[in-house]
Amino acid sequence: MRTVWWLTALGALLTASYVEPTIAQAPVASGELRIVGVELAVSPASQSVPKNQATGLTTALVDPGNPTASVADPTLVNLVVKGELSGPGIGQTGDGSSATGVMTLSAPAGQLLPIPPLLSVGNYVVDNLRLEDGNNNFLMPAEPAMETLDRLARVTPRSWIGHGWSGTRASFAI
Repeated sequence: MRTVWWLTALGALLTASYVEPTIAQAPVASGELRIVGVELAVSPASQSVPKNQATGLTTALVDPGNPTASVADPTLVNLVVKGELSGPGIGQTGDGSSATGVMTLSAPAGQLLPIPPLLSVGNYVVDNLRLEDGNNNFLMPAEPAMETLDRLARVTPRSWIGHGWSGTRASFAI
């Protein structure tokens, strides 16, 4: 009798612990997440500009694997390109004497970074070109990170010779 009771109890326990296999549910959603790198490209690397003539640098967010392909995304709208312009005409004093100073330039990423008209003849540099977010936090340097500008008193066809891409800088002359 005792054996029957144990077998009955064991059967009840096994029946109670049996779990019905569950059927897998269909996914709620699916998709693909692409992670693409971005690089800040600035051009031209060099330019010659007449005195008192405004100019600018082209900025673009590009795919590093394909630098001719621009990266456009609505989440990048608050990004800003900044750089420091320095040279003989920056920071002139009120009495007309020259002083070399620094002027911060800024433009939305993907747009022209304007360089104002400069009155002094000489070489100018836009240095520390970088990408920042809307809160002025540094994100990445530009490629190239420095551009040079030559300001000419007047422009002649020979003034333009030799002012092309240098790979690390752009230049203009007044």
